[in-house]
Amino acid sequence: MRCRDRQALGASPVSSFPLRNVRSVELAPSHLGKRILGRQLLRVRFSRAGTEDTIAWLVPEPRHWLERLQSAR
Repeated sequence: MRCRDRQALGASPVSSFPLRNVRSVELAPSHLGKRILGRQLLRVRFSRAGTEDTIAWLVPEPRHWLERLQSAR
């Protein structure tokens, strides 16, 4: 899984981790205090190097992405 995580928040521009490291997937109205009114974010909790973290994306058709990631796990 590859993403441009938190780029707008000043963190590293690209993050990747294997699907097996995904702990949960959900739709969320906000992430790290950031919100896009009327839009849902695809939020993924994952583990890497023994720590857990979350990442969120604004994607088209977030429910579709949610279902695909849940079925892939």
